[in-house]
Amino acid sequence: MATIETTRRASAWVGPAAWLVGGIGYLIIEAVAAAAVEPSYSYANAYISALGVPAWSPLAHLMNAGFVMQGLLYFVGAYLAVRVSGRRAVVFLVLAAANTVGNLLVATVHGGSPLAEGDGMRWHTAGAFLVFLCGNAAIIAGSSVVARAAGVRWWYRAVSLLIALTAFAAVVIMANYAVWPIAPLGAVERTAVYSIIGWQLLSAAVLLSARHGRSRQIC
Repeated sequence: MATIETTRRASAWVGPAAWLVGGIGYLIIEAVAAAAVEPSYSYANAYISALGVPAWSPLAHLMNAGFVMQGLLYFVGAYLAVRVSGRRAVVFLVLAAANTVGNLLVATVHGGSPLAEGDGMRWHTAGAFLVFLCGNAAIIAGSSVVARAAGVRWWYRAVSLLIALTAFAAVVIMANYAVWPIAPLGAVERTAVYSIIGWQLLSAAVLLSARHGRSRQIC
Protein backbone atom coordinates (compact mmCIF):
# COMPACT_ATOMS: atom_id res chain seq x y z
CA MET A 1 0.00 0.00 0.00
CA ALA A 2 2.86 2.37 0.82
CA THR A 3 4.36 1.75 -2.62
CA ILE A 4 1.06 2.50 -4.34
CA GLU A 5 0.65 5.73 -2.36
CA THR A 6 4.21 6.78 -3.16
CA THR A 7 3.57 6.16 -6.86
CA ARG A 8 0.39 8.24 -6.77
CA ARG A 9 2.21 11.10 -5.04
CA ALA A 10 4.93 11.03 -7.68
CA SER A 11 2.29 11.01 -10.43
CA ALA A 12 0.63 14.03 -8.80
CA TRP A 13 3.57 16.25 -9.77
CA VAL A 14 5.14 14.40 -12.71
CA GLY A 15 1.89 14.56 -14.72
CA PRO A 16 1.41 18.34 -14.39
CA ALA A 17 5.13 18.83 -15.01
CA ALA A 18 4.80 16.89 -18.28
CA TRP A 19 1.94 19.17 -19.35
CA LEU A 20 3.88 22.30 -18.41
CA VAL A 21 7.04 21.22 -20.23
CA GLY A 22 5.06 20.09 -23.27
CA GLY A 23 2.95 23.23 -23.56
CA ILE A 24 5.54 25.87 -22.71
CA GLY A 25 8.27 24.05 -24.61
CA TYR A 26 6.09 23.86 -27.71
CA LEU A 27 5.31 27.59 -27.64
CA ILE A 28 8.99 28.46 -27.23
CA ILE A 29 10.03 26.14 -30.06
CA GLU A 30 7.34 27.56 -32.33
CA ALA A 31 8.47 31.13 -31.61
CA VAL A 32 12.12 30.26 -32.30
CA ALA A 33 11.25 28.46 -35.55
CA ALA A 34 9.03 31.33 -36.68
CA ALA A 35 11.76 33.90 -35.97
CA ALA A 36 14.18 31.98 -38.20
CA VAL A 37 11.96 32.25 -41.29
CA GLU A 38 13.06 34.84 -43.84
CA PRO A 39 11.82 37.42 -44.58
CA SER A 40 9.11 36.81 -41.98
CA TYR A 41 6.47 34.40 -40.71
CA SER A 42 2.88 35.43 -39.99
CA TYR A 43 1.18 33.80 -37.01
CA ALA A 44 -2.12 35.18 -38.27
CA ASN A 45 -1.96 34.03 -41.88
CA ALA A 46 0.33 30.99 -42.09
CA TYR A 47 -0.33 27.39 -41.09
CA ILE A 48 1.57 26.16 -38.04
CA SER A 49 2.80 23.07 -39.88
CA ALA A 50 4.53 25.30 -42.47
CA LEU A 51 7.23 25.74 -39.83
CA GLY A 52 7.92 22.01 -40.11
CA VAL A 53 8.57 21.95 -43.87
CA PRO A 54 12.35 21.51 -44.36
CA ALA A 55 12.40 23.18 -47.79
CA TRP A 56 10.85 26.36 -46.37
CA SER A 57 11.63 26.58 -42.66
CA PRO A 58 15.30 26.78 -41.55
CA LEU A 59 14.45 25.18 -38.19
CA ALA A 60 11.95 22.64 -39.50
CA HIS A 61 13.57 19.77 -37.59
CA LEU A 62 13.24 21.71 -34.34
CA MET A 63 9.57 22.45 -35.05
CA ASN A 64 8.85 18.82 -35.85
CA ALA A 65 10.58 17.80 -32.63
CA GLY A 66 8.21 20.24 -30.88
CA PHE A 67 5.18 18.49 -32.39
CA VAL A 68 6.48 15.13 -31.18
CA MET A 69 7.32 16.45 -27.71
CA GLN A 70 3.92 18.07 -27.24
CA GLY A 71 2.07 14.99 -28.46
CA LEU A 72 3.94 12.56 -26.22
CA LEU A 73 3.87 14.73 -23.09
CA TYR A 74 0.15 15.43 -23.56
CA PHE A 75 -0.49 11.70 -23.30
CA VAL A 76 1.93 11.23 -20.40
CA GLY A 77 0.16 13.97 -18.45
CA ALA A 78 -3.24 12.48 -19.26
CA TYR A 79 -2.19 9.00 -18.15
CA LEU A 80 -0.77 10.24 -14.85
CA ALA A 81 -3.81 12.44 -14.19
CA VAL A 82 -5.96 9.33 -14.51
CA ARG A 83 -3.74 7.48 -12.03
CA VAL A 84 -4.02 10.31 -9.50
CA SER A 85 -7.79 10.58 -9.89
CA GLY A 86 -8.24 6.88 -9.14
CA ARG A 87 -10.98 6.46 -11.73
CA ARG A 88 -11.33 4.73 -15.07
CA ALA A 89 -11.07 7.16 -17.96
CA VAL A 90 -10.73 5.08 -21.10
CA VAL A 91 -12.33 7.70 -23.36
CA PHE A 92 -9.95 10.41 -22.15
CA LEU A 93 -6.89 8.21 -22.69
CA VAL A 94 -8.03 7.08 -26.15
CA LEU A 95 -8.60 10.69 -27.21
CA ALA A 96 -5.25 11.77 -25.75
CA ALA A 97 -3.54 8.91 -27.60
CA ALA A 98 -5.25 9.92 -30.87
CA ASN A 99 -3.99 13.46 -30.34
CA THR A 100 -0.48 12.08 -29.91
CA VAL A 101 -0.76 10.10 -33.15
CA GLY A 102 -1.96 13.26 -34.89
CA ASN A 103 1.07 15.21 -33.72
CA LEU A 104 3.40 12.43 -34.86
CA LEU A 105 1.80 12.43 -38.32
CA VAL A 106 2.08 16.22 -38.62
CA ALA A 107 5.74 15.96 -37.56
CA THR A 108 6.65 13.27 -40.09
CA VAL A 109 4.44 14.00 -43.13
CA HIS A 110 4.97 17.67 -43.92
CA GLY A 111 2.26 19.55 -45.79
CA GLY A 112 3.67 21.46 -48.74
CA SER A 113 6.79 19.28 -48.99
CA PRO A 114 7.74 16.29 -51.19
CA LEU A 115 6.80 14.00 -48.29
CA ALA A 116 3.19 15.07 -48.72
CA GLU A 117 3.01 14.40 -52.46
CA GLY A 118 0.41 11.90 -53.64
CA ASP A 119 -1.41 10.24 -50.75
CA GLY A 120 0.97 11.78 -48.24
CA MET A 121 -1.11 14.92 -47.90
CA ARG A 122 -4.03 12.80 -46.74
CA TRP A 123 -1.91 11.55 -43.86
CA HIS A 124 -0.85 15.07 -42.98
CA THR A 125 -4.45 16.28 -43.03
CA ALA A 126 -5.61 13.27 -41.02
CA GLY A 127 -2.96 14.02 -38.42
CA ALA A 128 -3.99 17.65 -38.18
CA PHE A 129 -7.64 16.76 -37.67
CA LEU A 130 -6.77 14.15 -35.06
CA VAL A 131 -5.14 16.98 -33.14
CA PHE A 132 -8.01 19.41 -33.74
CA LEU A 133 -10.83 17.00 -32.95
CA CYS A 134 -9.41 14.45 -30.50
CA GLY A 135 -7.14 16.86 -28.66
CA ASN A 136 -10.05 19.19 -27.94
CA ALA A 137 -12.53 16.39 -27.24
CA ALA A 138 -10.01 15.16 -24.67
CA ILE A 139 -10.46 18.48 -22.87
CA ILE A 140 -14.12 17.67 -22.22
CA ALA A 141 -13.41 14.07 -21.22
CA GLY A 142 -10.37 15.01 -19.16
CA SER A 143 -11.89 17.90 -17.24
CA SER A 144 -13.79 15.50 -14.98
CA VAL A 145 -10.60 13.51 -14.37
CA VAL A 146 -8.59 16.59 -13.41
CA ALA A 147 -11.46 18.02 -11.36
CA ARG A 148 -11.62 14.80 -9.34
CA ALA A 149 -7.86 14.58 -8.91
CA ALA A 150 -7.58 18.21 -7.80
CA GLY A 151 -10.86 18.47 -5.91
CA VAL A 152 -11.85 21.66 -7.73
CA ARG A 153 -15.33 23.08 -8.09
CA TRP A 154 -17.58 23.66 -11.08
CA TRP A 155 -15.64 26.66 -12.43
CA TYR A 156 -12.81 24.52 -13.78
CA ARG A 157 -15.11 22.25 -15.77
CA ALA A 158 -17.03 25.26 -17.07
CA VAL A 159 -13.83 26.92 -18.28
CA SER A 160 -12.69 23.64 -19.84
CA LEU A 161 -15.96 23.29 -21.73
CA LEU A 162 -15.74 26.89 -22.97
CA ILE A 163 -12.20 26.29 -24.24
CA ALA A 164 -13.25 23.13 -26.10
CA LEU A 165 -16.34 24.72 -27.65
CA THR A 166 -14.30 27.69 -28.87
CA ALA A 167 -11.85 25.27 -30.48
CA PHE A 168 -14.60 23.27 -32.17
CA ALA A 169 -16.06 26.49 -33.57
CA ALA A 170 -12.63 27.21 -35.07
CA VAL A 171 -12.52 23.72 -36.61
CA VAL A 172 -15.92 24.28 -38.21
CA ILE A 173 -14.71 27.59 -39.64
CA MET A 174 -11.58 25.90 -41.04
CA ALA A 175 -13.61 23.14 -42.64
CA ASN A 176 -15.83 25.74 -44.32
CA TYR A 177 -13.27 28.48 -44.84
CA ALA A 178 -14.22 29.00 -48.49
CA VAL A 179 -17.67 30.03 -47.26
CA TRP A 180 -16.75 31.62 -43.90
CA PRO A 181 -13.41 33.45 -44.24
CA ILE A 182 -14.25 35.45 -41.16
CA ALA A 183 -10.70 35.60 -39.74
CA PRO A 184 -7.14 34.97 -40.94
CA LEU A 185 -6.65 31.24 -41.45
CA GLY A 186 -3.54 30.99 -39.33
CA ALA A 187 -5.32 32.60 -36.41
CA VAL A 188 -8.28 30.25 -36.79
CA GLU A 189 -6.01 27.20 -36.85
CA ARG A 190 -4.12 28.41 -33.80
CA THR A 191 -7.39 28.76 -31.91
CA ALA A 192 -7.93 25.01 -32.38
CA VAL A 193 -4.36 24.19 -31.30
CA TYR A 194 -3.66 26.72 -28.55
CA SER A 195 -6.89 25.63 -26.88
CA ILE A 196 -5.25 22.27 -26.14
CA ILE A 197 -2.08 23.87 -24.85
CA GLY A 198 -4.00 26.42 -22.82
CA TRP A 199 -6.10 23.70 -21.21
CA GLN A 200 -3.14 21.52 -20.31
CA LEU A 201 -1.34 24.50 -18.75
CA LEU A 202 -4.47 25.44 -16.80
CA SER A 203 -4.94 21.84 -15.69
CA ALA A 204 -1.31 21.54 -14.65
CA ALA A 205 -1.64 24.69 -12.54
CA VAL A 206 -4.84 23.38 -10.93
CA LEU A 207 -3.28 19.99 -10.12
CA LEU A 208 -0.10 21.50 -8.71
CA SER A 209 -2.06 24.02 -6.66
CA ALA A 210 -4.18 21.23 -5.19
CA ARG A 211 -1.08 19.19 -4.37
CA HIS A 212 0.56 22.19 -2.70
CA GLY A 213 -2.58 22.81 -0.69
CA ARG A 214 -2.66 19.21 0.55
CA SER A 215 1.04 19.38 1.47
CA ARG A 216 0.44 22.50 3.58
CA GLN A 217 -2.45 20.79 5.37
CA ILE A 218 -0.27 17.81 6.19
CA CYS A 219 2.46 20.08 7.53
